Amino acid sequence: MDFVTILVTPFGAVFGAISVYYVLGFKEIKKELEEGRKSPLPAWYGPVAKYVYVPLTVVVFILGIIYKGIG
Repeated sequence: MDFVTILVTPFGAVFGAISVYYVLGFKEIKKELEEGRKSPLPAWYGPVAKYVYVPLTVVVFILGIIYKGIG
């Protein structure tokens, strides 16, 4: 269970974040994120997701490996 919690789940978050914001591209995902919203996403959402969220998921993944779990 520790293997799943420490490695698999954070790796899935890293893989998902990279594939959504770098491979697919924010323009494509923005259409899906705005579906059902009354107002469009703020202009800062894309850069924050791409340049803050993705690196943070990588940092959490690496720290989880180094410290054998960070929770």
